Amino acid sequence: MAKIPWWLWVAVGGGMFLISANVGERLDFFLYVGMFFIVVGVFKMLVAFILGKKGRKAEAAAEEIKTHQFSCPRCRSLIAESYYFCPYCGTRLR
Repeated sequence: MAKIPWWLWVAVGGGMFLISANVGERLDFFLYVGMFFIVVGVFKMLVAFILGKKGRKAEAAAEEIKTHQFSCPRCRSLIAESYYFCPYCGTRLR
């Protein structure tokens, strides 16, 4: 099942809200459904914004870890540059 993006929730809700508000009392149900769609869309937007920031921070941290690693000259395992000995094969690094 495909995920519905937040902007589509807000757009559909806004359209339903505006149309039902202009028609009158006969479509009060759709007025409330439109408001519900808008609330869901705004909630999804906030969640996407918050999770997006965390994802970018995690990517930056992973990139920083990659830059502070090198491979052991003997076993070719990736290790931090602060190690004095390789934790996998025991080769002295400094």
